[in-house]
Amino acid sequence: MVIAWISLASVGILLARYYKVVWPEGGWFNKHRVIMVVATLISTIAYIIIFVEAGEWVYNESYEDRHNAHPIIGIICICLAFTNPVMAMFRCHPGTPNRWIFNWAHFLVGVSALVFGIIATFLGIDFARDIHFTDLSQNATSLLAVWLAVLPMFWVVLEIMSLMQKRKADSSDIEMKTKTEKDASHEDDKPKKEPSEDARLRQGILLAYVVVSFAFSIPVMVYIGIAEV
Repeated sequence: MVIAWISLASVGILLARYYKVVWPEGGWFNKHRVIMVVATLISTIAYIIIFVEAGEWVYNESYEDRHNAHPIIGIICICLAFTNPVMAMFRCHPGTPNRWIFNWAHFLVGVSALVFGIIATFLGIDFARDIHFTDLSQNATSLLAVWLAVLPMFWVVLEIMSLMQKRKADSSDIEMKTKTEKDASHEDDKPKKEPSEDARLRQGILLAYVVVSFAFSIPVMVYIGIAEV
């Protein structure tokens, strides 16, 4: 679960949001789809293992509310994770009038799944420490908290870069007004290409993000693995 939502899912959403200009013509989509499918499969397998091990849905009135909330939030996360690919199967084609509805729905469902996944991960570690693994290091939670603080920094930098790119594209569109309507329409159908230095910078940021996310998630899993029941 830690790998699925702390590392993979966040990378998949990052690709869809900021890397269409780096890998146009479906390149970004193939990467996004593979990563999100793997994240969903890992989460599903993890939940199956949990239910098989527990034998039933467990709700214990003696537990604190946050402990009982963990499985509920986890189920919501899984449902959202499965909703997005089903939604994508019935999406309308790009350029159609209602495409914006799918774009926003797909984005909001995906981000919601990520948020619920992160919350479930925090609650799961807290639940495991209090109920099962009493010697589970507090460092596991601390690492996740630091990662959660670092995450927005990457998004803010990429968002600023996207706004700057959009301004450059708008300036280019104004200069193209001297062209004929036919030529301009053909030009609009082509994917906007980023300057090579911008693309390289985005790729470097992505690599740094992947390294950072795994640098946090792997130690968290180690702390969970070495904890004694």
